[in-house]
Amino acid sequence: MNKIKYTDEEWEDIKNNGAYCPALFSSLYLSPQSHITNCCVMQEHDMDLAPIVTPEQKNIPVVDLLNQEWFRDVRKDALNGIKNKACNHCWRSQKHTPEKEYRQNFIKYTDDINIDEQIRNGIYEDYSVDFETVKMEHMDVRFSTLCNLTCRSCSSAFSSSWYKEDLAYDKITRPTEINTKWKSGLAFKPGGASLTVDSIRPHLDTVQRLYFAGGEPVMLSEHYEILQYLIDIGRTDVKLSYNTNFSKLIAGNKDIIPFWKQFENITIGASLDGSHEKGEYIRKGIVWSEVEKNIQRLKKECPHIYFYVSPTVSIMNAYNITEFHKEWFEKRYIKINDFRLNVLYGPETYCLSNLPRSHKNRLIKIYKEHIQWIKDHTVGSLTMLEPTDKDALVISDYEALIEFIDKTEPSLTWETSWFKHFWTDESRGENFFKTFPEYEDLKYMLFRNFRDTNFDIPEETLIRVKNIYES
Repeated sequence: MNKIKYTDEEWEDIKNNGAYCPALFSSLYLSPQSHITNCCVMQEHDMDLAPIVTPEQKNIPVVDLLNQEWFRDVRKDALNGIKNKACNHCWRSQKHTPEKEYRQNFIKYTDDINIDEQIRNGIYEDYSVDFETVKMEHMDVRFSTLCNLTCRSCSSAFSSSWYKEDLAYDKITRPTEINTKWKSGLAFKPGGASLTVDSIRPHLDTVQRLYFAGGEPVMLSEHYEILQYLIDIGRTDVKLSYNTNFSKLIAGNKDIIPFWKQFENITIGASLDGSHEKGEYIRKGIVWSEVEKNIQRLKKECPHIYFYVSPTVSIMNAYNITEFHKEWFEKRYIKINDFRLNVLYGPETYCLSNLPRSHKNRLIKIYKEHIQWIKDHTVGSLTMLEPTDKDALVISDYEALIEFIDKTEPSLTWETSWFKHFWTDESRGENFFKTFPEYEDLKYMLFRNFRDTNFDIPEETLIRVKNIYES
């Protein structure tokens, strides 16, 4: 099959058409459920539409899997300036928060390492890719849902620790679906993805960037196997990035610090949504005193690592995220810009767009005051403002958060989605309104719809769940 020949003018038009993304040609993402795409946000709202790696395919070269029809169709659209719905995450970012468009990160890095010509010269007429010409530069392979936490905004889709609670909840709310959903494998069960380290090993000789997430990457045996292989072949120049809950640096007999000491370029994004009691509530299973020990050890033993906090802002931490930011800055765990906000869109139970206007106005005031605090602490000789990327200042994150809260419309079904949250409180012996007393005024509104859900919840369950908030 012949390759497409692009003139300089044609290729320049493609690069600037607003839909082209280098990740479609040089990046691999494998979800813990074995869905395969080009990045972790691709097809995020309906991952079942993406190709899946079957057990029979686990030994097939990964590059062959990336030339299936689904991938060819998305590439064709991108090259022709068509915004394929598989990439809706980036199209939404283009509209609302262009500075956070994931596609732009790939464009920038591709320009930096100069593989643009590889892509241009490696596209066949059917939009498959010649992976002898185009080297895989980025891989994000998540071998398992193995995780030690049951974070409130997560599920068994990404944490094995959620499995028992998800199953128990479904037995109450969807008893007739248990056999078809859980026993058939339609639910996400603990276990690993279909690909193995061997299937990606050929690309570890040339890969530029590896991203580790999970589950919890520090717990995954495949993660250590990859690091050891890179050390053995002298590829400690590979850029390593992590999304970790940062609850542990040692898992079993593996201590991650000695591995990290051998790599030149590491970025760690810690998914910490709050400190102390509130942080422990949001990310169940985390022990805050251990988190602080971890950051102290990391700074002492691996000062070359770039560390930042990557909180996901939801209803739960909305009122407290600024205090967390101040605390870690004042303890000198982070510089003031080492705090990257993500907005939670789902589950809708926790989405800030659904708060009443009175709460939204209070939060907007808090964030505006915090922006002023940031400005006050980034002026003068004592400043700790030394951002790695001057375009990613934390002020812009707070400004985007204000805009999201102010302009995003609430969901009409929001109140009916809270039963699972309150059931989880009862199951865990926790109390949302004691941990977050700022929402006491919403208690009645959130409770009144218990009987309006789509599930036939037993009356005794409703009573038991409500009773925990009366004590």
